[in-house]
Amino acid sequence: MLFKKKNKDIINVMHYQGLEGFNQDYPCLIEIKDDKFEIKKIKPELVVTLSINQIIKIDSLKDNEFMQKYNNTVGTNNKKYYLVITYISKDNQEKEIIFWGTASEAIKFDNLKFKFNGNTENYSL
Repeated sequence: MLFKKKNKDIINVMHYQGLEGFNQDYPCLIEIKDDKFEIKKIKPELVVTLSINQIIKIDSLKDNEFMQKYNNTVGTNNKKYYLVITYISKDNQEKEIIFWGTASEAIKFDNLKFKFNGNTENYSL
């Protein structure tokens, strides 16, 4: 088979921080497979899995929002978007894995955020 069907659930991202063996700004693929969140570094291949049950929340932020919230500074790249995965590690500590992407990934980040977190807050009109 010459051409494989592209899996729309796989998101191409750049690793920002939070994973051993992954350099900052290094490309990787993320995907939710059944009850696992899978992160795959391309070359050399390295796969990290995180149980969905360990994830506390998923957040997606524009560069400026991310820089203010996590680095107490002003962002300068309005075309960069961040995906923040907050989880409980095996040693029971709250940790984060952070990725970034461009506007085309931002929509997928928001979909992933909504898919995982849902709209769970009550509100009144």
